[in-house]
Amino acid sequence: MAQNMYGGCFILGFAAFAMILYGIGQIWSDTPVNFYNLESPPIIEDKKVMHKWNKIHGTMWVVYGFFFVILTILFATSLSEKLLQ
Repeated sequence: MAQNMYGGCFILGFAAFAMILYGIGQIWSDTPVNFYNLESPPIIEDKKVMHKWNKIHGTMWVVYGFFFVILTILFATSLSEKLLQ
């Protein structure tokens, strides 16, 4: 049972890492990014506005990924405390 829980921690940590990488990719993107696949990004003529748009969306993904990293750490520490009792 503990192995399955540690596997869940690994999957959650991997998903968090993927979100952080996706956010960094959006921050560095030279084209307007979108949040959902079905949403079309806005047509932005000004480069400064586009980079601000990309930075906001990328930062959102990075923060979301770090939230999942913290959640994984809390879950793993509580799991290890239960196993050591």
